Amino acid sequence: MTINLRKESEDAVLELDIKLSKTISDSCNKLLDLQNQIKTKKEEVKKFEEEEKRLSQKVIPELMQQAGIKMLKLSDGAKVEVKDKFTARQSAGNKEYIFDWLRENGLDSIIKNKVSVSFARSQDNEASDVTEQLKQKFGDSVRKESYIEAASYTSTLREHVSEGKAVPMDKLGIYIFSETKINRKD
Repeated sequence: MTINLRKESEDAVLELDIKLSKTISDSCNKLLDLQNQIKTKKEEVKKFEEEEKRLSQKVIPELMQQAGIKMLKLSDGAKVEVKDKFTARQSAGNKEYIFDWLRENGLDSIIKNKVSVSFARSQDNEASDVTEQLKQKFGDSVRKESYIEAASYTSTLREHVSEGKAVPMDKLGIYIFSETKINRKD
């Protein structure tokens, strides 16, 4: 069976096969069901990951510290170690504070600069002139952007902290924690 649906124009006719529309509808419902299942599974995985983090970074390190050990072997041969971890993440909201702090503490060598220039459409001549001047001197167009590579930031702050120097941990995005690693013999 076919249904004709007329739009504003008499010439525009949409023919819709009832069986095909049912197939489309069923497929859409399957998709929605699958998306709901995926959402539920992701929430379950998130809970498992939170529990894994709690055991790995809190419970086991505290128990092993109470026992006075950093490593042990399980009866199946697996090696359990608690290692100290250091992370440092730059937040966009603290970018200026981080740059100022690094400069004040003589650590600004990790700050990199990228320079470029933007012009409006009506400034083609000026853009061409500046581009040519910069190409002659530096080889590229110019716009200044300061940034710090993540690995350099973390290693610089790790070294600074390991030297026992005072550091504003929260403002610099520093997180020091213990983490459990279990290595199984395969």
